[in-house]
Amino acid sequence: MDNRAAAETKYKKSVNNLLLVVIFSTVNIVMALLDASFYFPFSATFPMALLGVGAAMAAGSGAGLFYIIGIMAALFAVAVYLICYIFSRRHRGWIIAALVLFSLDTVFMLWLLAFSFEPSMLIDVAFHAWVLICLVNALRARIEFDKLPAAAPETATDNESYPVPEQTPAVRPQSAKGKVLLKQNFNDLEIIVKRAFGVTELIVNGMVYAEQKGLVEPNYTLESRFGSADIKFVNEVGAVGIIKLYVNGNLLAEKKRLV
Repeated sequence: MDNRAAAETKYKKSVNNLLLVVIFSTVNIVMALLDASFYFPFSATFPMALLGVGAAMAAGSGAGLFYIIGIMAALFAVAVYLICYIFSRRHRGWIIAALVLFSLDTVFMLWLLAFSFEPSMLIDVAFHAWVLICLVNALRARIEFDKLPAAAPETATDNESYPVPEQTPAVRPQSAKGKVLLKQNFNDLEIIVKRAFGVTELIVNGMVYAEQKGLVEPNYTLESRFGSADIKFVNEVGAVGIIKLYVNGNLLAEKKRLV
């Protein structure tokens, strides 16, 4: 495994702990709504505090609206961590945001401990410390990954030559369902770009020749070759996404997409 692959693996393992925060925090909110007598210590503190404040205000005033507001605020606080996790694979700024937010959550938890300390709360302290370490490791690994150059493609030496394939091998037949993003004809080729079940497919004459998997779409390119036709699909992420279809370097179709 090269340095770039090692950094990517370390990053993914570390950032996945942020997903645990989301899962356990959501479970604790549900448990609180069900009046359960126990909770998981492996969660963020601030969302539960928001839920508790909403419940206290509702009990004191008799207005159930405060409890609903508390629930929505708690879920929103957890959703922020989920957003950071999802988009962290696209830019390290989301890891920094998660690190700052969970650091503030840790400070808030320690402030609460100063008023009502119980030995069982040491588990919460240990969990927060562990998550912070993982987020720091994820950020360091992502910085290292971004600094390392991408692997250079193999090139032929003076005594070697590699034949250019006449046609890219097919991956599989196209999905029966899905949303067609682009559809164009070029000579005897029907070219379709389809989004189905979290996978973007580059389809030529009913067969998938390249695909991009992932619920969140980064900038990427799908390419395929058919004899003299070099087909390229480009997805550009921005406030308004742009998708482009090229054949032999010429723009065949272009369309804007909301991200």
